[in-house]
Amino acid sequence: MSDLTLFKSAVIVASIMSIAMIIGASGLHNGNGGDELLQSFIEQVKDRYSDISPFQMATEIFVNNIIVGIILFLGGVTLAFVTCAVVFVNGWMIGAFYNISYGQVSLREFLVAVVPHGVFELPAFVISGALGLMLAGGIWQEMKGGADAADYAVLLGRKFVLVVLPLLLIAAIVEAFITPQILNVMI
Repeated sequence: MSDLTLFKSAVIVASIMSIAMIIGASGLHNGNGGDELLQSFIEQVKDRYSDISPFQMATEIFVNNIIVGIILFLGGVTLAFVTCAVVFVNGWMIGAFYNISYGQVSLREFLVAVVPHGVFELPAFVISGALGLMLAGGIWQEMKGGADAADYAVLLGRKFVLVVLPLLLIAAIVEAFITPQILNVMI
């Protein structure tokens, strides 16, 4: 239905996320309250996950990431405005976290903390965003007199369930059970 293939859509989403990461990592947020906001967020996350079991942590991470993934996908109904905005904000936050941690932890430590679960989580978010762009394309085609976007949305939803959800589950398990063990060995 849509002219945007999953690959093309994923390239667009990954590009938006990469640009946002660069902006976040460059420290363009410095001086406008961004550091304080991010530090506050980091402290809230540390406080939230410091006294819970890895299973509970994995469950909460999984549920939170499902919500983000659904917003990325269903953001396509806004002709992808919400999808693109959420992709940008999440990319910016990753870059900003790196910027804030720069000097406090080595690049190696930062990567060890992010890469093990990120290799599953980031592709899941890119695919969710790509599905959102494709949904927007389907809606746009229907607005121009094309096929019913609802049928297309169901097909995209199946891809979300079969591809994105398993990736998010693996990411949550790795983030809650494996990454802390790797960090404990490093520290």
